[in-house]
Amino acid sequence: MNTEPKIGTIKPPNMLKSLKEGFDAIANHIGLILFPLSLDLFLWLGPHWRISHLIDQMLQTMANLSDSGQTNLFRLGQEFWKTAAERINLFALLRTYPVGVFSLMAGLQPIETPFGKPLEFQANSVLMVFLAWTTLTLLGIIAGTIYFNAVAQATLEGRLHWGELFRHWIGRIIQVIFLSVFWTAIIALISLPSSCLISVLAINNISVSQFAILLILGLLVWLLFPLLLSPHGIFAHQANMWNSIKQSVRLTRFTFPTTTLLFMSVFIINQGLDIIWRLPKENSWFMVIGIAGHGFVTSGLLAATFVYYRDATQWVEGMLAQIKIGSLS
Repeated sequence: MNTEPKIGTIKPPNMLKSLKEGFDAIANHIGLILFPLSLDLFLWLGPHWRISHLIDQMLQTMANLSDSGQTNLFRLGQEFWKTAAERINLFALLRTYPVGVFSLMAGLQPIETPFGKPLEFQANSVLMVFLAWTTLTLLGIIAGTIYFNAVAQATLEGRLHWGELFRHWIGRIIQVIFLSVFWTAIIALISLPSSCLISVLAINNISVSQFAILLILGLLVWLLFPLLLSPHGIFAHQANMWNSIKQSVRLTRFTFPTTTLLFMSVFIINQGLDIIWRLPKENSWFMVIGIAGHGFVTSGLLAATFVYYRDATQWVEGMLAQIKIGSLS
């Protein structure tokens, strides 16, 4: 008797099913939202590591070196950096990409708390900023690896076993570092030459430079979209960085419409609800509600992508097996 599975019995990945199972997994392991909750509370209520003095010194040096007749563009640039410097908190580097603990406050960069002004200290040298960047990024990757690993285990296995979670965590951290370097290299290879081109175009024609920015953003999205599932193989299958990237590209190629719909939905849900989470003033205790809501929703969306990754992998492997069987018969 022929018991080979039929193609019709292999169910393709489903976006709504993935979202439902993902949020159910986080609801059953609600403690997982402590990762984003703790990071946001630290970035909000904890000490802030500023670089405003360093930026002021750099702007003053640039003003001294420039001609006395400064252009309006130069003045606008100075005002922008002075305003941005008031909010930049180096501790926001704890939010790493593509693997990291989600954070509402890393994007908001608050300057007030319910207790008033937070404790602040300054990074007064470029060397200190570099050391802060490397140290905080490494800590963020470590925390993000543990967080992603815990969400993957809770979602795919329906349980949390902390001993097993930390058994191979160093190897996974190394793979996540490799993946982060790979993402950074792609973005840098596109962004650095493009920024020079945009600067030249902006001098001659602002409209052309704006069109060039859109083209470059489109190119980045086109290059990075097949890599959106690249972290998942590291945690779902204990794959190395390169195999996880190849699997992500393969899944995206075979399930492009559904994968596009999933990540568009994730983006819209996340960004739409972020508007609500940011409604309270940053010096109001109501912001805690936004932080908790953000932690639950982002964790649920992450869990949904792991459900989708599992179902997409099973479907693609089943389809390829059927194709192989058909070619041999």
